[in-house]
Amino acid sequence: MGLEEPATKRCDERAVIRRARGGDLSAFETLIRRHQDAVHRWLIARSPPGIDVDDVLQHSLLTAFTRLGVFDGRSAFATWLTGIAHNCLRNAIRTQRRQRTVPLGATRQALEDAALGDTAADDRELQALRRCLARLGEAPARVIREHYAEGRPVAAIADAMARPVGSIKRQLHEARKALGRCIRHHLAGEETVR
Repeated sequence: MGLEEPATKRCDERAVIRRARGGDLSAFETLIRRHQDAVHRWLIARSPPGIDVDDVLQHSLLTAFTRLGVFDGRSAFATWLTGIAHNCLRNAIRTQRRQRTVPLGATRQALEDAALGDTAADDRELQALRRCLARLGEAPARVIREHYAEGRPVAAIADAMARPVGSIKRQLHEARKALGRCIRHHLAGEETVR
C-alpha cells in the first residue's frame, strides 16, 4: 500500500472486484489474498495491547464482504479495505475501554495525568503510582515512562530498543496490569504489593 500499482494490475483488480460484486466468492477470496497481509501488518502496527488483531482483521474482511456493493472504485481497493480495518480497530478499542476494569482504567488515567502534570489528579493515586513505578523493574518502567511521560509511539520505542513492536505492546500491557494491581493494594492500605 502506498506504492503505485502497474496499470495492468489495477485493471485486473477492477475485473476481480466486478466479479466479486456479482457474487463470485472466488473473486472475493482473490482480493483478500492480495491484501490481507498488508492490512494485518497495518493493524499490528496500530493496535494497543490487549486488542486481538486477528479478530479485528476477520471482522474487517467480513465487513468488506458485506459492503462490497457500496465500493465505488474512487479509491484503490486496498485503501478502502484499510479504511474498514481502521474503523473496526477503533470500535475494538472503544469496546476494550468500556470493558476495562475501573482500577486499570484509573491507572492509565493516572499515568496520563502524571505525564501531563495534571495537579487535579488524586494525589493518593499519583503517590501510589510513583511507588509502584519504582518497583516495576527497569525495562517495563522505561517503556511506561517513554510512552506516557514522553508521548513516544510504540513503534519509536521498539526501534530505539531494537525490539519488535508486538513485544513492546505486550510489555506495556503487562506493565499496566502490574501497576493496576500495585495501585489497588496501595490504595487499599496494604503493605505487600504482590
